Order: sequence, then C-alpha cells, then structure tokens
Amino acid sequence: MEILDLAAEYDVPVLFHCTEDVKSAPLFMGFAAQNAPDTKMILAHMGGFFLTKDAINVCKQNRNIYLDTSEIPFVDAIREAAEVLGPERILFGSDLPTDNPQFEIEKIKAANLGKEAENLIFWQNIARLLKLDLEGADK
Repeated sequence: MEILDLAAEYDVPVLFHCTEDVKSAPLFMGFAAQNAPDTKMILAHMGGFFLTKDAINVCKQNRNIYLDTSEIPFVDAIREAAEVLGPERILFGSDLPTDNPQFEIEKIKAANLGKEAENLIFWQNIARLLKLDLEGADK
C-alpha cells in the first residue's frame, strides 16, 4: 500500500500482472484499488484466460483501474471491455518480448471498435495517463 500511495503522490500509474493466480487475481487488485483510490492502476492481461469478466467488473467498480490487452487471446473480451467500460479505460499491451506485437495489434483491430476507439487504446489513453504532450501527433 505504501507503493500505491507513493504512486498517487507522484501521479504515475502502477502496472500489475493480473491473471488467475490468487495473488494477482482481479478481485485482489480491486481490494487494492479501493484502498488506494487516488492511484491509477493498470491490470495487465485483463485477468488472464479465465477471469476476464472479473477484471471488467473490478474495473467497472473502480474508476482508478485500467485494463491492458496483452496476452489475452479473446477478441470478444476486449470488445466487451470496450462496451462496458468505454475504450478510454483500455490500454494496448504487447508483453514484448514474450508475445508477437503484430498479433497483439491485430486482436485490437479484430474487435472492430472503430478508428477513434483504436487510437484511444493504442496510444491516446496511455499518453493521457502519463501526461505526455503529443500535440500534433498523428491522429
């Protein structure tokens, strides 16, 4: 909790490995988010293969949580997250060097969310979270 409080103080997001493992399960991350509501938390892998719905629900309940798409093979889960949460709460993740970045890109495109949502997911959301000045960046 001290690290989460420090991240809030510096206004930087914290990335968590979030899968089926008990210590990294979405519900456990939700507990941390509730106890550090000013900390922006990114749940990598959207809960893994079996807990994507939990990850989406935890994100829905905690406005300080964002989901990363790395290593989640289910295009439908990405589409559902975009529908339930809005594309503003989803971040592209490659999990490089483990995964092929082209596959990670293609599954976002396969969700058919539209160019505006893709731009949010691919770069605008993380740029906003990191407070990057990208004025004039290709849209």
